[in-house]
Amino acid sequence: MFLGYEPLNLIDIIYVLFYIHAHGIFIQKTKLMNYSSLADIDMTQADIDADAATILRSATETVAAILGRREKLDREGQQNDPLVVLAGESHSMPAHHLHHMLVLDGLTKSGEEIVFGCEQPHNLLSDTFFNITKLRPAPAIETFLKESDQDGKLTLQCWSSFYKSGFTDHTQNTLFRYLRRNDQIKVCFTDAARQGHYLDSDDQSTADSMKECLSNDRHLSSPDGTQARNHHITPAITDFALKHNARIAIQQCGDDHVIGNEHRNHKAKNSIAAYLKRQNTPILAMPILCKLFNESSIPADHGLTKEEQLFRIDLPQKEAVYNPLTDEPVPNYPADFECHAAEAVYINALLERTELKNERMSVKGYWAQKQALQNDMIEKFQAWHRVLTPMVL
Repeated sequence: MFLGYEPLNLIDIIYVLFYIHAHGIFIQKTKLMNYSSLADIDMTQADIDADAATILRSATETVAAILGRREKLDREGQQNDPLVVLAGESHSMPAHHLHHMLVLDGLTKSGEEIVFGCEQPHNLLSDTFFNITKLRPAPAIETFLKESDQDGKLTLQCWSSFYKSGFTDHTQNTLFRYLRRNDQIKVCFTDAARQGHYLDSDDQSTADSMKECLSNDRHLSSPDGTQARNHHITPAITDFALKHNARIAIQQCGDDHVIGNEHRNHKAKNSIAAYLKRQNTPILAMPILCKLFNESSIPADHGLTKEEQLFRIDLPQKEAVYNPLTDEPVPNYPADFECHAAEAVYINALLERTELKNERMSVKGYWAQKQALQNDMIEKFQAWHRVLTPMVL
Protein backbone atom coordinates (compact mmCIF):
# COMPACT_ATOMS: atom_id res chain seq x y z
CA MET A 1 0.00 0.00 0.00
CA PHE A 2 1.52 3.32 -1.02
CA LEU A 3 2.23 5.27 2.15
CA GLY A 4 -0.49 3.38 3.94
CA TYR A 5 0.21 1.57 7.15
CA GLU A 6 3.01 -0.63 5.86
CA PRO A 7 6.63 0.50 5.29
CA LEU A 8 7.48 1.63 1.77
CA ASN A 9 9.01 -1.09 -0.36
CA LEU A 10 11.34 -0.74 -3.35
CA ILE A 11 8.48 -0.31 -5.84
CA ASP A 12 7.06 2.50 -3.70
CA ILE A 13 10.47 4.21 -3.56
CA ILE A 14 10.86 4.03 -7.34
CA TYR A 15 7.33 5.38 -7.77
CA VAL A 16 8.06 8.28 -5.44
CA LEU A 17 11.32 9.03 -7.25
CA PHE A 18 9.68 9.24 -10.65
CA TYR A 19 6.50 10.96 -9.46
CA ILE A 20 8.22 13.81 -7.68
CA HIS A 21 11.31 14.19 -9.86
CA ALA A 22 9.85 17.42 -11.28
CA HIS A 23 9.77 18.85 -7.76
CA GLY A 24 13.50 18.39 -7.32
CA ILE A 25 13.22 15.58 -4.77
CA PHE A 26 15.87 12.90 -5.12
CA ILE A 27 16.08 9.63 -3.23
CA GLN A 28 18.57 7.47 -5.13
CA LYS A 29 22.19 7.28 -4.01
CA THR A 30 24.98 8.81 -6.03
CA LYS A 31 28.24 7.02 -6.71
CA LEU A 32 30.73 7.04 -3.86
CA MET A 33 33.81 8.39 -5.63
CA ASN A 34 37.15 7.30 -4.20
CA TYR A 35 38.33 10.50 -2.54
CA SER A 36 39.62 10.26 0.99
CA SER A 37 42.63 12.58 1.40
CA LEU A 38 43.76 16.10 0.58
CA ALA A 39 46.11 14.69 -2.05
CA ASP A 40 43.06 13.32 -3.87
CA ILE A 41 41.74 16.87 -4.29
CA ASP A 42 45.16 18.37 -5.07
CA MET A 43 45.42 20.28 -1.80
CA THR A 44 48.03 20.33 0.96
CA GLN A 45 47.78 20.80 4.72
CA ALA A 46 49.09 24.33 4.20
CA ASP A 47 46.31 25.06 1.69
CA ILE A 48 43.66 23.93 4.16
CA ASP A 49 45.31 25.80 7.04
CA ALA A 50 45.22 29.00 4.98
CA ASP A 51 41.57 28.58 3.95
CA ALA A 52 40.48 27.70 7.49
CA ALA A 53 42.33 30.68 8.99
CA THR A 54 40.70 33.03 6.48
CA ILE A 55 37.20 31.72 7.20
CA LEU A 56 37.72 31.81 10.97
CA ARG A 57 39.04 35.37 10.89
CA SER A 58 36.11 36.57 8.77
CA ALA A 59 33.56 34.77 10.97
CA THR A 60 35.05 36.27 14.14
CA GLU A 61 34.92 39.76 12.64
CA THR A 62 31.37 39.18 11.43
CA VAL A 63 30.11 38.07 14.86
CA ALA A 64 31.68 41.17 16.42
CA ALA A 65 30.09 43.43 13.79
CA ILE A 66 26.63 41.88 14.25
CA LEU A 67 26.78 42.17 18.05
CA GLY A 68 28.11 45.71 17.74
CA ARG A 69 25.19 46.67 15.51
CA ARG A 70 22.80 45.02 17.97
CA GLU A 71 24.29 46.94 20.91
CA LYS A 72 24.02 50.24 19.03
CA LEU A 73 20.35 49.58 18.31
CA ASP A 74 19.82 48.90 22.03
CA ARG A 75 21.43 52.22 22.95
CA GLU A 76 19.09 53.95 20.50
CA GLY A 77 16.01 52.48 22.19
CA GLN A 78 15.33 49.71 19.66
CA GLN A 79 15.78 46.80 22.06
CA ASN A 80 12.65 45.05 20.81
CA ASP A 81 13.30 45.47 17.09
CA PRO A 82 14.92 42.40 15.51
CA LEU A 83 18.13 43.00 13.58
CA VAL A 84 17.95 41.16 10.25
CA VAL A 85 21.34 40.07 8.93
CA LEU A 86 21.27 39.23 5.23
CA ALA A 87 23.89 36.49 5.02
CA GLY A 88 24.66 36.38 1.32
CA GLU A 89 26.46 33.53 -0.38
CA SER A 90 27.41 32.02 -3.68
CA HIS A 91 25.56 28.71 -3.42
CA SER A 92 28.38 26.74 -5.04
CA MET A 93 31.08 27.72 -2.51
CA PRO A 94 31.44 25.49 0.58
CA ALA A 95 33.39 28.17 2.47
CA HIS A 96 30.33 30.42 2.46
CA HIS A 97 28.18 27.77 4.17
CA LEU A 98 30.88 27.05 6.73
CA HIS A 99 31.11 30.79 7.37
CA HIS A 100 27.36 30.79 8.20
CA MET A 101 27.89 27.93 10.67
CA LEU A 102 30.74 29.66 12.45
CA VAL A 103 28.84 32.95 12.65
CA LEU A 104 25.77 31.17 14.05
CA ASP A 105 27.94 29.36 16.57
CA GLY A 106 29.53 32.59 17.72
CA LEU A 107 26.19 34.35 18.05
CA THR A 108 24.57 31.55 20.06
CA LYS A 109 27.50 31.63 22.49
CA SER A 110 26.78 35.34 23.04
CA GLY A 111 23.44 34.43 24.62
CA GLU A 112 21.35 36.29 22.05
CA GLU A 113 18.09 34.73 20.83
CA ILE A 114 18.70 33.75 17.18
CA VAL A 115 16.47 32.65 14.34
CA PHE A 116 17.69 31.48 10.94
CA GLY A 117 15.87 31.90 7.63
CA CYS A 118 16.66 29.52 4.76
CA GLU A 119 16.26 30.47 1.11
CA GLN A 120 14.01 27.46 0.53
CA PRO A 121 10.25 27.23 -0.21
CA HIS A 122 8.16 28.09 2.82
CA ASN A 123 5.77 25.22 2.03
CA LEU A 124 8.42 22.54 1.52
CA LEU A 125 7.11 20.32 4.33
CA SER A 126 3.47 20.43 3.25
CA ASP A 127 4.30 20.26 -0.47
CA THR A 128 6.40 17.14 0.08
CA PHE A 129 3.70 15.60 2.27
CA PHE A 130 0.95 16.19 -0.30
CA ASN A 131 3.06 14.91 -3.19
CA ILE A 132 4.00 11.70 -1.42
CA THR A 133 0.67 10.89 0.26
CA LYS A 134 -1.54 12.07 -2.64
CA LEU A 135 -3.83 13.73 -0.11
CA ARG A 136 -5.67 16.66 -1.62
CA PRO A 137 -4.20 19.96 -0.32
CA ALA A 138 -6.46 21.66 2.19
CA PRO A 139 -5.96 24.75 4.40
CA ALA A 140 -6.72 22.74 7.56
CA ILE A 141 -3.96 20.26 6.74
CA GLU A 142 -1.45 23.00 5.92
CA THR A 143 -2.25 24.65 9.26
CA PHE A 144 -1.78 21.32 11.08
CA LEU A 145 1.62 20.74 9.46
CA LYS A 146 2.77 24.28 10.19
CA GLU A 147 1.73 24.04 13.82
CA SER A 148 3.56 20.71 14.10
CA ASP A 149 6.83 22.42 13.20
CA GLN A 150 7.12 25.56 15.31
CA ASP A 151 10.93 25.53 15.39
CA GLY A 152 11.47 24.46 11.77
CA LYS A 153 13.39 21.30 12.63
CA LEU A 154 10.90 19.01 10.85
CA THR A 155 11.21 21.05 7.67
CA LEU A 156 14.99 20.77 7.90
CA GLN A 157 14.62 17.02 8.36
CA CYS A 158 12.29 16.81 5.38
CA TRP A 159 14.79 18.62 3.15
CA SER A 160 17.67 16.42 4.27
CA SER A 161 15.53 13.28 3.86
CA PHE A 162 14.28 13.74 0.31
CA TYR A 163 16.25 16.49 -1.39
CA LYS A 164 19.70 16.88 -2.89
CA SER A 165 21.40 19.99 -4.23
CA GLY A 166 23.73 20.27 -7.19
CA PHE A 167 25.65 22.94 -5.27
CA THR A 168 27.64 22.08 -2.12
CA ASP A 169 25.21 19.31 -1.18
CA HIS A 170 27.45 17.83 1.51
CA THR A 171 28.15 21.21 3.11
CA GLN A 172 24.49 22.26 2.97
CA ASN A 173 23.51 19.04 4.73
CA THR A 174 26.24 19.62 7.30
CA LEU A 175 24.82 23.09 7.97
CA PHE A 176 21.27 21.74 8.23
CA ARG A 177 22.38 18.99 10.62
CA TYR A 178 24.07 21.64 12.78
CA LEU A 179 20.81 23.62 12.82
CA ARG A 180 18.72 20.55 13.66
CA ARG A 181 20.97 19.73 16.61
CA ASN A 182 21.23 23.29 17.97
CA ASP A 183 18.30 23.87 20.31
CA GLN A 184 19.10 27.58 20.58
CA ILE A 185 18.32 28.32 16.94
CA LYS A 186 14.82 28.21 15.48
CA VAL A 187 14.57 27.88 11.70
CA CYS A 188 12.13 29.10 9.07
CA PHE A 189 12.04 28.38 5.33
CA THR A 190 11.13 31.81 3.97
CA ASP A 191 11.17 31.65 0.17
CA ALA A 192 8.22 31.65 -2.22
CA ALA A 193 6.72 28.34 -3.33
CA ARG A 194 7.97 26.82 -6.55
CA GLN A 195 7.20 24.24 -9.20
CA GLY A 196 10.49 23.16 -10.75
CA HIS A 197 12.35 26.30 -11.79
CA TYR A 198 9.26 28.52 -11.63
CA LEU A 199 7.21 30.28 -8.97
CA ASP A 200 4.08 28.40 -7.94
CA SER A 201 1.21 30.83 -8.41
CA ASP A 202 -1.21 28.28 -6.92
CA ASP A 203 0.34 29.01 -3.52
CA GLN A 204 -1.54 31.95 -2.01
CA SER A 205 1.33 33.87 -0.38
CA THR A 206 3.48 33.39 -3.49
CA ALA A 207 0.68 34.61 -5.72
CA ASP A 208 0.23 37.64 -3.44
CA SER A 209 3.92 38.54 -3.78
CA MET A 210 3.78 38.11 -7.57
CA LYS A 211 0.71 40.35 -7.74
CA GLU A 212 2.28 43.00 -5.50
CA CYS A 213 5.45 43.04 -7.62
CA LEU A 214 3.60 42.87 -10.96
CA SER A 215 5.73 39.83 -11.80
CA ASN A 216 5.20 38.52 -15.33
CA ASP A 217 8.21 36.23 -15.58
CA ARG A 218 7.78 33.31 -13.15
CA HIS A 219 11.32 31.93 -13.51
CA LEU A 220 13.01 31.77 -10.12
CA SER A 221 16.18 33.63 -11.15
CA SER A 222 14.66 36.23 -13.50
CA PRO A 223 14.48 39.85 -12.25
CA ASP A 224 10.68 39.51 -11.85
CA GLY A 225 10.90 36.15 -10.13
CA THR A 226 13.70 37.27 -7.83
CA GLN A 227 11.77 40.40 -6.85
CA ALA A 228 8.69 38.37 -5.94
CA ARG A 229 10.84 36.01 -3.87
CA ASN A 230 12.48 38.96 -2.08
CA HIS A 231 9.04 40.39 -1.37
CA HIS A 232 8.01 37.02 0.10
CA ILE A 233 11.15 36.49 2.18
CA THR A 234 10.99 39.92 3.86
CA PRO A 235 7.85 39.49 6.01
CA ALA A 236 8.54 35.78 6.47
CA ILE A 237 11.83 36.34 8.30
CA THR A 238 10.72 39.43 10.25
CA ASP A 239 7.43 37.84 11.39
CA PHE A 240 9.28 34.70 12.46
CA ALA A 241 11.78 36.75 14.47
CA LEU A 242 9.01 38.70 16.19
CA LYS A 243 7.03 35.53 16.90
CA HIS A 244 9.97 34.03 18.77
CA ASN A 245 11.22 37.27 20.37
CA ALA A 246 14.53 36.93 18.54
CA ARG A 247 16.74 39.99 18.56
CA ILE A 248 18.90 38.72 15.70
CA ALA A 249 17.58 37.03 12.55
CA ILE A 250 20.03 35.58 10.02
CA GLN A 251 18.57 35.22 6.52
CA GLN A 252 20.61 32.93 4.27
CA CYS A 253 20.28 33.89 0.62
CA GLY A 254 22.16 34.19 -2.64
CA ASP A 255 24.15 37.39 -3.02
CA ASP A 256 21.79 38.68 -5.73
CA HIS A 257 18.94 38.84 -3.21
CA VAL A 258 20.77 40.97 -0.64
CA ILE A 259 21.15 44.32 -2.42
CA GLY A 260 20.64 43.42 -6.09
CA ASN A 261 23.12 42.69 -8.87
CA GLU A 262 24.07 45.30 -11.44
CA HIS A 263 25.16 42.71 -14.01
CA ARG A 264 21.96 40.64 -13.88
CA ASN A 265 19.45 43.49 -13.81
CA HIS A 266 18.38 42.76 -10.24
CA LYS A 267 17.50 46.26 -9.07
CA ALA A 268 18.58 47.51 -5.66
CA LYS A 269 15.07 48.84 -5.03
CA ASN A 270 13.71 45.29 -5.38
CA SER A 271 16.22 43.65 -3.04
CA ILE A 272 15.51 42.20 0.40
CA ALA A 273 17.54 45.03 1.94
CA ALA A 274 15.33 47.60 0.25
CA TYR A 275 12.11 45.90 1.33
CA LEU A 276 13.36 45.67 4.92
CA LYS A 277 14.34 49.33 4.95
CA ARG A 278 10.94 50.36 3.63
CA GLN A 279 9.33 48.66 6.63
CA ASN A 280 11.88 50.30 8.97
CA THR A 281 13.50 47.03 10.02
CA PRO A 282 17.13 47.36 11.20
CA ILE A 283 19.43 45.49 8.83
CA LEU A 284 23.00 44.44 8.25
CA ALA A 285 23.49 43.54 4.58
CA MET A 286 26.32 41.06 4.16
CA PRO A 287 26.92 39.91 0.57
CA ILE A 288 30.10 37.88 0.11
CA LEU A 289 32.19 39.34 -2.69
CA CYS A 290 33.83 36.76 -4.93
CA LYS A 291 34.38 35.89 -8.58
CA LEU A 292 30.63 35.35 -9.01
CA PHE A 293 29.59 38.57 -7.25
CA ASN A 294 32.27 41.26 -7.16
CA GLU A 295 32.49 45.00 -6.52
CA SER A 296 31.12 45.79 -9.97
CA SER A 297 28.00 43.72 -9.18
CA ILE A 298 27.00 46.12 -6.39
CA PRO A 299 24.32 48.59 -7.55
CA ALA A 300 25.48 52.18 -7.08
CA ASP A 301 22.04 53.11 -5.73
CA HIS A 302 21.88 50.42 -3.01
CA GLY A 303 21.03 53.13 -0.47
CA LEU A 304 22.72 51.50 2.52
CA THR A 305 24.36 53.54 5.24
CA LYS A 306 27.81 52.50 6.42
CA GLU A 307 26.40 50.84 9.54
CA GLU A 308 23.93 48.83 7.43
CA GLN A 309 26.56 47.06 5.32
CA LEU A 310 29.28 44.53 5.90
CA PHE A 311 30.74 43.32 2.61
CA ARG A 312 32.91 40.23 3.11
CA ILE A 313 35.68 40.05 0.51
CA ASP A 314 38.22 37.51 1.67
CA LEU A 315 36.64 34.04 1.75
CA PRO A 316 37.96 31.08 -0.30
CA GLN A 317 36.27 30.82 -3.70
CA LYS A 318 36.51 27.10 -4.40
CA GLU A 319 33.33 25.67 -5.92
CA ALA A 320 31.58 22.31 -5.46
CA VAL A 321 29.29 21.57 -8.41
CA TYR A 322 28.18 18.15 -9.62
CA ASN A 323 25.12 16.33 -10.90
CA PRO A 324 23.15 15.34 -7.76
CA LEU A 325 21.80 12.16 -9.38
CA THR A 326 24.88 10.78 -11.11
CA ASP A 327 27.58 12.35 -8.93
CA GLU A 328 29.41 13.35 -12.11
CA PRO A 329 30.77 16.73 -13.26
CA VAL A 330 28.35 19.20 -14.82
CA PRO A 331 29.22 19.66 -18.51
CA ASN A 332 30.81 23.02 -19.34
CA TYR A 333 31.06 23.99 -15.66
CA PRO A 334 34.53 23.22 -14.36
CA ALA A 335 34.57 23.25 -10.55
CA ASP A 336 37.17 22.61 -7.86
CA PHE A 337 35.14 19.70 -6.45
CA GLU A 338 33.15 17.77 -9.04
CA CYS A 339 31.74 14.96 -6.93
CA HIS A 340 30.28 14.53 -3.45
CA ALA A 341 33.31 12.82 -1.92
CA ALA A 342 35.74 15.52 -3.07
CA GLU A 343 33.60 18.20 -1.44
CA ALA A 344 33.37 16.13 1.75
CA VAL A 345 37.17 15.84 2.00
CA TYR A 346 37.50 19.62 1.71
CA ILE A 347 34.78 20.69 4.13
CA ASN A 348 35.72 18.08 6.74
CA ALA A 349 39.35 19.20 6.63
CA LEU A 350 38.21 22.78 7.24
CA LEU A 351 35.88 21.75 10.08
CA GLU A 352 38.72 19.86 11.75
CA ARG A 353 40.51 23.18 12.21
CA THR A 354 37.59 24.88 13.95
CA GLU A 355 35.57 24.44 17.15
CA LEU A 356 32.99 22.65 15.01
CA LYS A 357 35.14 19.60 14.31
CA ASN A 358 32.39 17.37 15.72
CA GLU A 359 30.21 18.45 12.80
CA ARG A 360 32.39 16.51 10.33
CA MET A 361 30.43 13.95 8.32
CA SER A 362 31.79 11.27 6.00
CA VAL A 363 30.05 10.41 2.74
CA LYS A 364 28.92 7.10 4.25
CA GLY A 365 27.73 9.02 7.29
CA TYR A 366 25.83 11.37 4.99
CA TRP A 367 23.95 8.45 3.41
CA ALA A 368 23.34 6.75 6.74
CA GLN A 369 21.90 10.02 8.05
CA LYS A 370 19.73 10.49 4.97
CA GLN A 371 18.35 6.96 5.26
CA ALA A 372 17.64 7.31 8.99
CA LEU A 373 16.00 10.72 8.57
CA GLN A 374 14.00 9.47 5.61
CA ASN A 375 12.71 6.43 7.50
CA ASP A 376 11.70 8.63 10.42
CA MET A 377 10.07 11.16 8.10
CA ILE A 378 8.07 8.46 6.33
CA GLU A 379 6.83 7.20 9.70
CA LYS A 380 5.71 10.73 10.55
CA PHE A 381 3.98 11.05 7.17
CA GLN A 382 2.21 7.74 7.77
CA ALA A 383 0.99 8.92 11.20
CA TRP A 384 -0.14 12.27 9.80
CA HIS A 385 -1.81 10.49 6.90
CA ARG A 386 -4.00 8.54 9.34
CA VAL A 387 -4.91 11.69 11.28
CA LEU A 388 -5.46 14.01 8.35
CA THR A 389 -7.26 11.82 5.80
CA PRO A 390 -10.70 12.46 7.38
CA MET A 391 -10.20 16.19 6.80
CA VAL A 392 -10.35 15.77 3.02
CA LEU A 393 -12.93 12.99 2.74
